[in-house]
Amino acid sequence: MAVQKVKTFSQPISSLTYALLFIVSITWCLVIFQPSLWEILVILATEQLSLLVMLFIDKKCFCKLYPKFSLVFPKENLDEIGKLDKNRQIAFLNSLLLFPLQRSKYIIGASFFKVLPNCLLIVFWWDHKTTNFEQFLLFILDVAIVLVFTYAAVFIEIHNFVSKKIAEYHQKFDWREAFSSLTYPSNKLDFSLHEIASMTGIAVLVCVLQIILVAFDFSDNKLALALKILAVGLLGILLFGRLWFLGRRHFEGGLSRLFKHFEAFDHDSKRSVIALHSSPMLAKFETTFNQLTERLRSTEKEISAWMVHETNQSRYRALGEISGLVAHDLMMPLHIVDFCVSEISVNPALASDKQYIEELTTNTQRAVELVKSLRSYLRAPSSSVKSSRFIEAHEHVLKLLKTQFFQLGFSNVKISTDDAVSQICFSINTPDLVHILYNLYKNSVENLLRNNISDPIITIKSIEKLEDYATLTISDNGTGLSLKMYERMTAFRLTSLDTGDFQEGLGLRLTRRLIERNNGTLNLTNPLNDRGTAFALRLPVTTV
Repeated sequence: MAVQKVKTFSQPISSLTYALLFIVSITWCLVIFQPSLWEILVILATEQLSLLVMLFIDKKCFCKLYPKFSLVFPKENLDEIGKLDKNRQIAFLNSLLLFPLQRSKYIIGASFFKVLPNCLLIVFWWDHKTTNFEQFLLFILDVAIVLVFTYAAVFIEIHNFVSKKIAEYHQKFDWREAFSSLTYPSNKLDFSLHEIASMTGIAVLVCVLQIILVAFDFSDNKLALALKILAVGLLGILLFGRLWFLGRRHFEGGLSRLFKHFEAFDHDSKRSVIALHSSPMLAKFETTFNQLTERLRSTEKEISAWMVHETNQSRYRALGEISGLVAHDLMMPLHIVDFCVSEISVNPALASDKQYIEELTTNTQRAVELVKSLRSYLRAPSSSVKSSRFIEAHEHVLKLLKTQFFQLGFSNVKISTDDAVSQICFSINTPDLVHILYNLYKNSVENLLRNNISDPIITIKSIEKLEDYATLTISDNGTGLSLKMYERMTAFRLTSLDTGDFQEGLGLRLTRRLIERNNGTLNLTNPLNDRGTAFALRLPVTTV
């Protein structure tokens, strides 16, 4: 069964709390004053009439007394709330923080005037055996307990409602800047102070009422007196328990909202800043969370900038080695092209010779492919072009690796791909995809050749193709990589600067960050036959 809660700013307490308060008040009245049926009916009619008058006056009177709440009382004005600038948002939030306290004070003042007709009826019209002063004293104690409970219930339930509304406003209008500058007005808003004071007041007043009942009882029926004292105590415990429940729900509800935000946390979203609670104690938790989130976002920006810098640096660090090898591989086709051109210039008739044409075409194409592969690796990524066919990037990487590791036996390494990968087009810049595949393939090739693995093989397979994402596995049959070492080599913190695995893992760390920057993931998975290393590369896809 859903718990009844306050639904509007003009509603002081929930329907369930009001029903409980009404039942306790009537029961107390029956137990303490023992009225006749006619007397109780008159009191009920007077109570309802007073309540209607109070509700009629409430909306007009409260607005005049507290004009700063005009945006939400008696009805919310979302259009005007949405137009507030930062300074007015802060002022509006400060007024909302004061609303539970001001509203509870107002309700108590209005309730005091509301019970005056009942006071006159009970003291002067009802038939009672005690003096008017004693009747008045019992009535005042009864009303005092009810008013203390009402004050606390209004304060707690309005706090819950205001916290909920602040979160809704933040969701609609994004009040991050206002929250960062918000300062809670005073310690008088401390929720626990009001809760403890109210619960203590109820306990003390109930005890005083029981003592007064004993003092004013001159009958010989001790059993009836005992039952009366017991009933008063049980009703007091009922009110005390309701306040305790409302207080725990208020606090635990705030923590629950915070935990849910943790579970659905996305620091890239502007909604990662959680709305502050109306209670200062809970707001401290949320402020701390927002500060940590901001620090995390700042750290992420620094890491992203460092990653981009290091990615470009790693490209150019490899330029010396790769360009030298590419120049070496270009030498032979360019010599052949130069020879053919020289011969044709001497003997133009050779221009129609099929053998010369074939040599010129083959070697020119080979030189162009090598230059394209080197260019695709070194070219700066474009922010406007987010489309890259996997098979094209794959072929560029193989040409670079063949040039780089030819003398070490790259031709002995078998590269296996399935048909499905040739159809994949990732939503990523081609230079970034080339850089990712180059680092992953290069790590495998180096491991296979350095450790003299027999029948070395690198296998690329498509294991999942969804509408928005595709997942590949890149595996080898080398010496393998443990999950602990992988996480250590790719962690955000650079904790291994003095060990050999730092420089070895730097490329893998940058590769993982580059993949994550492109909304992808790189995870270590179980290799085939439990041998070697297998990565699961997941990236968003697009149409060609």
